[in-house]
Amino acid sequence: AVTGVTLTTKAVRVEQGTTLSVAEFVQIAPADASNKLVSWKSLNEAVATVSAQGVVTGVSVGEASVVVTTMDGNFTDTMTVTVTPIAVKSIRIISGTDGKMTINLGSNYALTYEVLPVDAANKNVIWTSSDSTIIGIQGPALIIGNAPGTAIITATTEDGGFQATLEVTAEGETGLYDLTGNTTETDLNTIKQLRD
Repeated sequence: AVTGVTLTTKAVRVEQGTTLSVAEFVQIAPADASNKLVSWKSLNEAVATVSAQGVVTGVSVGEASVVVTTMDGNFTDTMTVTVTPIAVKSIRIISGTDGKMTINLGSNYALTYEVLPVDAANKNVIWTSSDSTIIGIQGPALIIGNAPGTAIITATTEDGGFQATLEVTAEGETGLYDLTGNTTETDLNTIKQLRD
């Protein structure tokens, strides 16, 4: 007859929307017990569910207790399942061709980019320029050609620090900016519209 059950791991983490088998953590005593059947139960199914085979699914961010019970003797043990937010896996800049693009001096460009997976919890991106005197950052994914030349724009995800780069060259006549380098009222409205 079964004399007890132990979960060799008392805490596991699973990302929201993914699964993890916890059946391997079950230890039944004695090791040669004839009936090793167990049942599983989640005490918070809004956070995590568990199948009859001991496969945990992360439903929403939070904590849930999962209980294993032996069929023989009704012995139990419990583990804590922590469901973590969906993590960022990658970023790419869609704008440009083969990682390069050319813009006009003084003109603003809103860059198109993609953070994956689409349902990642924190899709915030930090934008930097290798030389902001040439290509400046006006706002999230918004660049401006400040002077003739080339600079590397880097997009870095807050979650995971994944990076994508774009080589941007500014050339031609100054567009929005007047010769004194002062931004005109019209330019500010244009920038605002691009941001909105």
